[in-house]
Amino acid sequence: MSLPRYPSYKDSGVEWLGEVPAHWHVKRLRYVAELNPSKSEINALDRGTMVSFMPMDAIGDDGGLNLGQERHISEVEAGYTYFRDGDVTVARLLPATKMEKAR
Repeated sequence: MSLPRYPSYKDSGVEWLGEVPAHWHVKRLRYVAELNPSKSEINALDRGTMVSFMPMDAIGDDGGLNLGQERHISEVEAGYTYFRDGDVTVARLLPATKMEKAR
């Protein structure tokens, strides 16, 4: 599939990115998105409240997600990354050496 080209391009100033369409504004992601939202939003909820839970094995080989699991907030608030409905999530895998240190 080939997409149409923009009329003009400019250097992005980022070596690995190269040129971008001239009308684009290149910014660091942290300036245009909220990364790792605060868990303070859930402080007022009862610790027995059921919430969506997505362990690594809920991510399929094809990128599909099994969103049907739930846990009590008290079971997951300390050991897992918080996310809201509609968020974009990125799975982060630690190298084996870091996993060993974490245990």
